[in-house]
Amino acid sequence: MTMPKMPVFVFVFWSALCAFAGLIFAPYILASPPAEDHSAHLTHEHKEHSHAMLEVDPATAPQIAMKVMKDAMSGWNVLLQVENFRFAPAAVNGTNQPNEGHAHIYVNGEKQARVYGTAFHLADLPPGEHEISISLNANDHSTLAIDGNPIEARVTVTQPQVQAMSQEN
Repeated sequence: MTMPKMPVFVFVFWSALCAFAGLIFAPYILASPPAEDHSAHLTHEHKEHSHAMLEVDPATAPQIAMKVMKDAMSGWNVLLQVENFRFAPAAVNGTNQPNEGHAHIYVNGEKQARVYGTAFHLADLPPGEHEISISLNANDHSTLAIDGNPIEARVTVTQPQVQAMSQEN
């Protein structure tokens, strides 16, 4: 048994119709769901923002101290000393656990990065005085606090002016 031949114009019509429908609907069919906006976290635009406060028991609250030193090559070395706190990078964005999480480092109130340990290198700053602060944060990024006061450390540093090298003839 042989199939009846389809007239050419019918074939061309259906081919054109399918191609047109593909052009119209392909963006909707192939589109990925919109990516979740994490601009307020690790891949920050690093603008000033705040997180909710998470009150902790003052009797078991973590403590943080910070030392900032000019690096011999460039930038600044930030050294942290924490007590009663565990850095838990694998748990970020997860369920909060008592006294565990990460830190957020700020320069002049603008968030620079998350910190997952006791040492961090900060790039050179513009000349002048700058306040470097670091807060302890829970896995969900809430700022750990005691009686509404964030658990944080602050240090002011002065970035020296870059001196132009004089060229003698």
